[in-house]
Amino acid sequence: RRFYRQLLLTADDRVNPCIGGVILFHETLYQKADDGRPFPQVIKSKGGVVGIKVDKGVVPLAGTNGETTTQGLDGLSERCAQYKKDGADFAKWRCVLKIGEHTPSALAIMENANVLARYASICQQVLAAVYKALSDHHIYLEGTLLKPNMVTPGHACTQKFSHEEIAMATVTALRRTVPPAVTGITFLSGGQSEEEASINLNAI
Repeated sequence: RRFYRQLLLTADDRVNPCIGGVILFHETLYQKADDGRPFPQVIKSKGGVVGIKVDKGVVPLAGTNGETTTQGLDGLSERCAQYKKDGADFAKWRCVLKIGEHTPSALAIMENANVLARYASICQQVLAAVYKALSDHHIYLEGTLLKPNMVTPGHACTQKFSHEEIAMATVTALRRTVPPAVTGITFLSGGQSEEEASINLNAI
């Protein structure tokens, strides 16, 4: 695994302008290249910023029909502080919402929204970011990145949509919900081929 990651992180310098940051797992943050440089140092030498996955996966949410919440808030502040010392510049937290006729439930929405807000609050304390009051949590929007899915048809959908329609639906949803202060959106590509995701991203 280390060798494959090294292959990606030490790719030709021509890719540098195309990659602004890399999200690492805990294991990867502490691995080194063959020349002895820690991977975070390799990334930063190529002009990128280092991210770290800080959640501990999803678990079933009691009282729902197969919905989940994300674990890992316990000890998060201490972990983030250590990750910062070890070279991380930003953190990533993943919540999953089940999309269906009767989901996400109000319980799942509120639970995951609060988990995300608490994660953001903890991360921003570590980075000494300026707080703004947002609902019941203090969130500095300029210090956050959003990593959503694109608005694409579900697997069971038989109707085909153009890349332009997917782009328009995605941009419309973001414009209606994401505050302008959010500094970046980095899309997930799950459920799409590399080519499809790239074409959709270009259309967006």
